[in-house]
Amino acid sequence: MKGKLIINICYVLPLLFILNGCAKPQTIGLENIKISDVKWITKTGGLPLFNKKFKVLVPERDDAAIEKIVSLVNSATNRRKATREEEESLLFGRPRAIEIGLKDGSIINLWPAMKIMKKETPTGTGYTGSRYNDRFILNIQKDGDQYFYMVFSPDVTAYVIEGSESDIPLEIIASDEFMKTTAYILNNTALYDKPNGKEIRNDISKGRIVTVADKEGSWIKIIIYTYDTPIDNIGWVKSNTVTNVSKGLILIEGRLNKEHFLMDGPPPNGKQLPDMVYANQQLFIEERREGWVRAQFAGGLNGWVPEKAVQFVGPGVN
Repeated sequence: MKGKLIINICYVLPLLFILNGCAKPQTIGLENIKISDVKWITKTGGLPLFNKKFKVLVPERDDAAIEKIVSLVNSATNRRKATREEEESLLFGRPRAIEIGLKDGSIINLWPAMKIMKKETPTGTGYTGSRYNDRFILNIQKDGDQYFYMVFSPDVTAYVIEGSESDIPLEIIASDEFMKTTAYILNNTALYDKPNGKEIRNDISKGRIVTVADKEGSWIKIIIYTYDTPIDNIGWVKSNTVTNVSKGLILIEGRLNKEHFLMDGPPPNGKQLPDMVYANQQLFIEERREGWVRAQFAGGLNGWVPEKAVQFVGPGVN
């Protein structure tokens, strides 16, 4: 299934400039950039030790938009080789990223840099991360090698973390990789710490979208995506409780404008749930009906809120 969505091309073009700039610290000229070198572009959502794929984004050429990138190109020249600690921080809570595949086989990843901190949970020690707002990590994979750079630029980081004003059309195309790693919960189920192991939680609800990380016999390891992914959001379920997501499913990312109690359905038959969601919370919209949307929120909450309370951000997959 194909759908149209509006998003700024500034999400992706800066990386093409940065790639040429990693070997040479001076400002890179526009004449060195060839959009034709790009094979595909996608967003990725990171989780501990697992890199989740989003739907592939393919940019349309817009000469006017290129002019908007010049300042970002200049700001991205302040960089250095990433330290081992900075590289390893990506394993504990990788944030949302932009990934570009080039026709020569090279891969470019761009992540907001994070400061990783330990935190105690009921099940043991976990990790959480806070984003730096003035830097990001650039990773280049080429010919079997990979290189990490710390790039100091609040302008470019803002595009990756928050997005920007929508003015350039992109086309969303179903990704085979997304199909392999994303599943839909068929029936309410519990989450276990290992196959035939101890129950972690018992509230994984029907209809939830999860990421598949591993499989062992009749069990599947799933990850429920949140900002910091606490330990109790990673575990095992019986394989007969999930199914692959269809190619037609496209989730839209948004944020709440104001606090609201969740509903179990739209009016007039929907009833208020005890859970309240708050302004600026991230959400993923699964369904729209009669001025209401059904959405997933960080932490596992799922329910209906008024569509007018939602600010749409961009494409994503929860």
